[in-house]
Amino acid sequence: MRGSDRAQVPAAPDDLAGLLDGLHAGLLSGLPAFEDLDLFHLLVDERGDSVTLGFEHAGLPPAPPRDRVDRGLNAVEFFLVLSGLTRLQIDGWDYRGPAEYTLSRTRSGHALLSMRGPGSNVEIEFAAARVEGLRAFRSAPG
Repeated sequence: MRGSDRAQVPAAPDDLAGLLDGLHAGLLSGLPAFEDLDLFHLLVDERGDSVTLGFEHAGLPPAPPRDRVDRGLNAVEFFLVLSGLTRLQIDGWDYRGPAEYTLSRTRSGHALLSMRGPGSNVEIEFAAARVEGLRAFRSAPG
C-alpha cells in the first residue's frame, strides 16, 4: 500500500463520532454512518489491547477528489483500531454482521461501541481510536 493511501488519525472517545464523520487523508471527506458500511474484518490482537475493525463502502462520499473519479475509483475501505481495551464481549457472530451500532460513554470515561445484528452481539470498551489503511479503490460491479 502506498504511503498516500494511509491515514493515522488518533481520536479520544469523545471525538470518535466526528472522526468517522470526517476522515481526511486526501482520499475523501465525510463517511456514511456505521450502518451503511460493510464490516468485513474483526481482529482481536492477542498480544496487545486492541481490536481492529475493517469497513468497506461501495461508493465515494459526496464531492470526492476529482483524480479519484477520473481513475474510476468507486469504493472505499479503512480500518478502525480501538485501543486501550478494558472490556470485550462477543455473544455470537453471524455472517450477516451487525446491523445496529451504538457509541456511548461508560462511567469510567471510556467509549463503548455496541454492535448488534441477527445472531451478533459485540461490545468493545476502549480508551482511544485511530484510522489506518484508508484507501479508495475500483470495485467490480454487482
